[in-house]
Amino acid sequence: MKNVLLLAVLALTSCVNQMDRLKDAQKKYPKCIVQPTTSLLARDGYDIMVEDTISNQIYVLRYYSFSSTKIWDIRNIK
Repeated sequence: MKNVLLLAVLALTSCVNQMDRLKDAQKKYPKCIVQPTTSLLARDGYDIMVEDTISNQIYVLRYYSFSSTKIWDIRNIK
């Protein structure tokens, strides 16, 4: 029973693609540079980094686990 539940969770998480999240972030922030996070930010659970070149701000986004459109957390890092 636990194996079936584990496989179901893995199947659902694989449905949410990182590219879908990147496309969604680019739609929400069209004038910003959108890229995947690296190193420490990715380890903290953030998925996408958004660089606003107009106001010199950098934001990181964390999405809900099974969603490619709902943002759970936005953090300003610069």
